[in-house]
Amino acid sequence: MTHEQMRNQIDALSFTQLELTLYLDVNPGDETARAMWSKNAARLEEMERQYHAATGKIWPMRHSSHGGSRAWVEEPWPWENRGRNANVGL
Repeated sequence: MTHEQMRNQIDALSFTQLELTLYLDVNPGDETARAMWSKNAARLEEMERQYHAATGKIWPMRHSSHGGSRAWVEEPWPWENRGRNANVGL
């Protein structure tokens, strides 16, 4: 999967997560939706982890791996990783 495909998948999963969250705000007893939310959250987290491993951080303030909340500034930017892992298999 290319970086662009991975990013598109993350965007779709993020949108789905937001929609499920909003739905559950007004339908908190819907166990089917809650299960969908949990499954989608796990898929989103895994996809973000894989993208980060291949290209670098997506969200600067999220999932800080070291050095506190500003450590992302010291890591390579996505465009600095162009030659590394151009295609990541999922």
